[in-house]
Amino acid sequence: MSRSFYCNHCGKKVSQNALKCPSCGRYFGAVVCPRCSYSGDEKEFDAGCPSCGYLGDREAVHPLDGERKKKQRPLLDLPPVFFAVGILLLTGLLLFLIKLWL
Repeated sequence: MSRSFYCNHCGKKVSQNALKCPSCGRYFGAVVCPRCSYSGDEKEFDAGCPSCGYLGDREAVHPLDGERKKKQRPLLDLPPVFFAVGILLLTGLLLFLIKLWL
């Protein structure tokens, strides 16, 4: 039974030797385990994930576009300016409430 590979960007099934996704056009740079997020070269996954041993139903690996290690997404993916403005507004509100209290 052969392994199945999927595009990490669009989720479509791709061939094992594909250099890019035929659906969305993303180029693949590595393979990542869906269980532990270990990423590496395709040959490292011949017997399953070298980190956790995951084989699943032989659909153990997914191409990862352009990155060697999968990055964690931040909890809030907002620009820093948003947080700066929020802190300034909260500080102003706090000062206003303190002034009213006194």
